Amino acid sequence: MVCLLAASGLEGREYDKREVRFNRGDGVYTPEAILSDFGNGSAPDARRFVSIKQRALNIRFVAGKKVSDTGLGLHVRVPEREAYELSYRIRFPEDFESGLHGKQFGLSGGRGYDGGRGEQARVNGDGWSVRVQFDATEEGVRQSLYVYHAGMTGKYGGPVGAGSFMIKRGEWHALRLRATVPSSAEAADGRIELWCEGERKLDARGLRFVTKEEGRNVNRVRIEMFPGGAGIFPTKDHLIEIDDVAWRSVQAER
Repeated sequence: MVCLLAASGLEGREYDKREVRFNRGDGVYTPEAILSDFGNGSAPDARRFVSIKQRALNIRFVAGKKVSDTGLGLHVRVPEREAYELSYRIRFPEDFESGLHGKQFGLSGGRGYDGGRGEQARVNGDGWSVRVQFDATEEGVRQSLYVYHAGMTGKYGGPVGAGSFMIKRGEWHALRLRATVPSSAEAADGRIELWCEGERKLDARGLRFVTKEEGRNVNRVRIEMFPGGAGIFPTKDHLIEIDDVAWRSVQAER
């Protein structure tokens, strides 16, 4: 069941610049509070395991669950633009299990293809998505890009050749993701960049996001975090902490 977020005077409002600091009292992060903070959006009941603690968002990975009945999946509509930046701080717990794999925050445009819809992204050419992917290892938590786009070849998204980097458990890390769409529906000059602590770590260029103009521009901020894919099932609950979420439209730089 999808729980549609609603609050008087706020439903449907879109922002090309917004900051969410989670300055609330401890407790469940309700649909009403989510809407007040983010301005619009909907979160399925099966992906809304969230609370506020010490003025930070806590996203719970539920023991024995992947994809559904765990984590968070909130899509926020934004005015269509050629480039957006999404920034946030994240802390994985000290005991975050090696072998956990999944998705975290991102951006998308048009139909926002994901969830094994690689063929639709290719054939229809009217949507794309990029999310940060996490992979927990003994050394740390690997960060990479996970992209659906018109130039992809498989069923599932992938890293588009940008590589990866590690962050440490138990420490706060500031991430900033920028997606710049191609200059036209026919062009292959899209770009995706990811910074950590102000240092650009990943830079994927020459991407063809779509083949149709109506799917080209960024139109969603994706506040998503859940375990899935080929990773293990969590053997216990985990709380991932998030703070200082912000997004803004920026000048396209290809």
